[in-house]
Amino acid sequence: MNLLEKVKIEWNGTWATEWSVVYNLDDFSVAISNDMNYEKVHHFPKTEAKTNGQ
Repeated sequence: MNLLEKVKIEWNGTWATEWSVVYNLDDFSVAISNDMNYEKVHHFPKTEAKTNGQ
């Protein structure tokens, strides 16, 4: 997340960095920050995928 904070786009126009996501390929978890708020990061662990209602 530190790297994403350094490359965020700050601009007073109509667009900016809305969210940043880091995918951990070791444990398949995800870390997400919204609206360039890198102090508050949401972490989501890997869950078992369920298909066809099973």
